[in-house]
Amino acid sequence: YAANEVIGIPNVYPNYGDLKGAWAQKSLNENEYIQVRFEYEIYIEEVNIYETYNCGGVWKVEIMTIHGWVTVWEIPSLQVQLLKDSRIFSPDIIFVQHPSNMVKLTVNCAHADSWVEIDAIQITGSIDLTGKRTEYLLILEQLRNYFWCSWVYNSGWSRINSVNCKPILGAFAPV
Repeated sequence: YAANEVIGIPNVYPNYGDLKGAWAQKSLNENEYIQVRFEYEIYIEEVNIYETYNCGGVWKVEIMTIHGWVTVWEIPSLQVQLLKDSRIFSPDIIFVQHPSNMVKLTVNCAHADSWVEIDAIQITGSIDLTGKRTEYLLILEQLRNYFWCSWVYNSGWSRINSVNCKPILGAFAPV
């Protein structure tokens, strides 16, 4: 249930339940969060969250920009609706005019009275080739695919419990 369980492609989804292989929070409160980083900065157009237990607990999605964290989707934390089936949650996010490779999800575990488990986080979007053509031509083939979380940046736990994962080749974790 460690934070690094969100790295790479889903390995629990489409199964539902309190299953090993997905991230679960440390505490049962309404402000548990995870910050993840992806291999490349892109203009994020979609965030796909692979929820596998107490789905619907995500109440805020933020993207890191040059100006700090920007909330791109949010509902009041007490309005989360829990589902008893796994799903891919793709909230209708606000487009941010800056490329990013960091996403922060905040979940409400108190409403579920249990953990809200997330198996994987995926982003889609586009890049700006202007001025960086050589660098981005090398990854152009990967842009036909989706990007999966490559690192856990901060799991909301105290520093001693946070996970720092080593870089992963490309945008996918090893299977």
